[in-house]
Amino acid sequence: MKKLRHLYLDGQCSTPQQIDGLPYIPNIQILNGIRAGDWIENILEKLTSLNRLKIKEVSLNHENALASALPQLQCLNYLALIGESTSFIPTKLPFHDLNHLFLLALHGRLEQLPDTTGFPTHLMKLTLHFSNLSQDPMPVLGQLQSLESLKLLEGSYTGKRMVCPPSRFPN
Repeated sequence: MKKLRHLYLDGQCSTPQQIDGLPYIPNIQILNGIRAGDWIENILEKLTSLNRLKIKEVSLNHENALASALPQLQCLNYLALIGESTSFIPTKLPFHDLNHLFLLALHGRLEQLPDTTGFPTHLMKLTLHFSNLSQDPMPVLGQLQSLESLKLLEGSYTGKRMVCPPSRFPN
């Protein structure tokens, strides 16, 4: 397992402890489809070679652990957080500390978007799905200097009107 680079799960594995030795795989680059749990606090920050991470069933209960672990993942360029159906996805996370993060996908309810300083500087692609945002997200999203692709999928916005000012979305 020391040479393992890519691990794709279907969400059945609830913790990395169920995968013998995951914390000791020094070069794992892709961890896709693992369920959120206590492992985030103790193991995630040790997986410093990760460049793609997709965590399922994320809730606000995981916010502090994610906030602590994410800044350690300086190779991360893709992050997907998929929430549980009834709880919110944490957005008060240090996304801005992830210098190489260019793709962020948030699938689930959001209390609100991070402000523009909360997003990574080089974020090029953003996907929102079932976010249930009631406030127009365009004033914040339009200021993201590197954003090239914005996907507002089903249920991402529940308000009445979105306005895209002409001076926004420079890329």
